[in-house]
Amino acid sequence: MFLPVLIATLLHPMHETVAEVQWNPKTHRVEVALRLSVLDQQWIQRNHTGAKGDKTDEIKTWAIGYLSKT
Repeated sequence: MFLPVLIATLLHPMHETVAEVQWNPKTHRVEVALRLSVLDQQWIQRNHTGAKGDKTDEIKTWAIGYLSKT
């Protein structure tokens, strides 16, 4: 019973999104760095805008809107 679950887990593709939050004492602001996997980025873009594609200007538009809401 355990072996099929282990095999399925090992064969499942992995991706991760990482966020880092730091206080900047010079600017007195919290700075957030967010690294998305391509799959997460595409999922967010598709669900937020219904669009596909990854042009830089489009990413800036929907990413700022998405992050502002969440």
